Amino acid sequence: MNEESLNIRLASVEDSGKIVSLVRHSFNDLYLTASIYKCSGVEKFICKEIENEYSPYRYFVAEINNNIVGFVEFKMFYDSSVAFLNMIATDNNFKGKGIANKLFRYTEKYFFDLDSRTSNLMFLVQIL
Repeated sequence: MNEESLNIRLASVEDSGKIVSLVRHSFNDLYLTASIYKCSGVEKFICKEIENEYSPYRYFVAEINNNIVGFVEFKMFYDSSVAFLNMIATDNNFKGKGIANKLFRYTEKYFFDLDSRTSNLMFLVQIL
């Protein structure tokens, strides 16, 4: 994978099915037991959140040749300027190639640029 072939962008409604599939195949089933990604209806939920301009959720995808190979979900807490990393996943065929790291760095810059007026954005990451 060369640097130029990876495209990172905000997710669209059309991406929701691939996002759910990617997460379900990237994690052990036991981990997903307590996750919304195990539930039926999660795809519809993601679509509604992407369409809702006031949603606290932000979804990003990483693509190679128009195929989604990575995904990250953040929940924003605007009152406290916090971006909480809720989920990050990489396609099993692309693990170990730095995609999750590139996604994280991209979103870090995105949120700091978004909140540049206050410069006190805090990134929270939960490690399981």
